[in-house]
Amino acid sequence: MEPSLNWLQQYLESTDRYDEIFLILFSNGVEAVGMPSIERWREVFKKARKRGEFLGVEEDKFPRNFATLIRYYTDLQRNIPSRYPLPGFLTLEQLDQFIEQAGVRFPVHWLHLPLSGSVIS
Repeated sequence: MEPSLNWLQQYLESTDRYDEIFLILFSNGVEAVGMPSIERWREVFKKARKRGEFLGVEEDKFPRNFATLIRYYTDLQRNIPSRYPLPGFLTLEQLDQFIEQAGVRFPVHWLHLPLSGSVIS
């Protein structure tokens, strides 16, 4: 809707430029009052340094593009590959060391439950 587009445009004007901007648009099936056109949404991509594009959106069908949420997942994988591998698991010793070093920045408290062991809260 207009407020969302206006907020996004104001935000992009007030911050450093992003290399890439990707958007998904919710297709509700009607051209409602206050709904920006696909052309207006496309203007956002001009704020990207390198590229900008919709994910999952078939522009010629918007706002009657009901496959958007299904196509989003595959478009996301194709356009935004993993940049960093997921880290491996920590041992309990490594976790305890991290909790000690992090102090109050990431407060973690162990709960000792009599039957089921320990859990993190």
